[in-house]
Amino acid sequence: MTHDQLWKEVLTVFFWEFVHLLLPKISSRVNLSQLRPMDKELLLTPPQGDGASLTS
Repeated sequence: MTHDQLWKEVLTVFFWEFVHLLLPKISSRVNLSQLRPMDKELLLTPPQGDGASLTS
């Protein structure tokens, strides 16, 4: 697992915990149930796979 893949997975799993930790005032005013993170980069076969960027 590369360094980038590891942090991407950690942030995906614990994203809202990071938001609460780093931005407590903002996170208390946001309805988190309606938000979802969107990926720009896909990991083809996580956790060891190569990455591919999405283009428009």
